[in-house]
Amino acid sequence: MNVLRSRYAAIAAAAWLAVPAAVMIAAGGAEPRAGLFSGWFIAGASGIVGFGLLAQAAGKSFVHFMKALVWSFAVRLVLVSAWFYLTLRHRESPIWFCVGFFSFYWLSMVCEMLAYRQTQHRAPPIGALT
Repeated sequence: MNVLRSRYAAIAAAAWLAVPAAVMIAAGGAEPRAGLFSGWFIAGASGIVGFGLLAQAAGKSFVHFMKALVWSFAVRLVLVSAWFYLTLRHRESPIWFCVGFFSFYWLSMVCEMLAYRQTQHRAPPIGALT
């Protein structure tokens, strides 16, 4: 089974698409709304990268999985750091960005790990003849 076609990828995508409605309800003013939406956007972009890297590692060795995990985290770190810098540079409150990002980040990471785990259970054992 492909990581990108797993039910967990669909759950992550549906949750990501549902977040804007929750943001509109939760955020009263324009300042929190902009920060929440930018955090939501960066979390979605980094989630796509994470699922893509894990899809490349599916069915391969544990070393490939760890490389995908490290690169996924590194991409997230760069995206969040750059956006955080821009937020501070424009003298906006970084709190709303963090709330928007981390509210989806944890769900995305759990879905990525569950999708990868599901592919590993359906893959042939290491060393099996095909």
